[in-house]
Amino acid sequence: VSDADKINTLALFTGRKPKRQINSTLLRNWAIELSGIPDWLFEESYQVVGDLAETIALLIPLGDETQDKNLSEWMQDIRGLAKMDELEKKTFVLTAWNQLNSSERFVFNKILTGGFRIGVSQSLIVKAISKLSGIEATTITHRIMGNWNPETFNYSALTAQEDGSTDSSRPYPFFLAYSVDEEKLGLIDPSEDLLFSEPKEWQAEWKWDGIRAQLIKRNNEIFIWSRGEELVTDKFPELHSF
Repeated sequence: VSDADKINTLALFTGRKPKRQINSTLLRNWAIELSGIPDWLFEESYQVVGDLAETIALLIPLGDETQDKNLSEWMQDIRGLAKMDELEKKTFVLTAWNQLNSSERFVFNKILTGGFRIGVSQSLIVKAISKLSGIEATTITHRIMGNWNPETFNYSALTAQEDGSTDSSRPYPFFLAYSVDEEKLGLIDPSEDLLFSEPKEWQAEWKWDGIRAQLIKRNNEIFIWSRGEELVTDKFPELHSF
């Protein structure tokens, strides 16, 4: 696929979904109107399916049009909903439903409702990009940290060789605690009991509860990161003497 589609895929897979522009009530009402079924039947179906996006995808009739938009074009159109009034949004959604099959509608609806999730960890995505590009996984992780969006971030920059330049405010990866997998670690014989392995094979650290944060000083500038967002350092003038 194109580099634009790659970066939009990365954005979706790492939770950077477009801001929700249409509420569930409107989508529900439009689906009922299009499917021609009574409210109670829609609600009964919703209770059985358990997901609004899937319920709509299953209930509305198959369309009579097709489309050949790529992911980037769809995401651009969805982001463009912010500039539309309610009637324009309805026209866009009904047109899309008429052009998509049931599976495509399901994904489209999940993105619209903000419920799109993929069962792949960010670390696995980073490993895949690293393998394809030849760039170290730690470098890829560092580059996708921070506030970026697919409209301004590009795949070539993500996978470019290091040239000594970097985003000064970009934080280091936030490390979390993970359970031990003896076979994957490869540090001891899987047939041996982990508890009886040599202590020198291991390093233990305290695991502190609380909110993880980073205070970074680069190029004589101070940056603070917490919960994946950059904080405004103007609120902490004393840090500038750090």
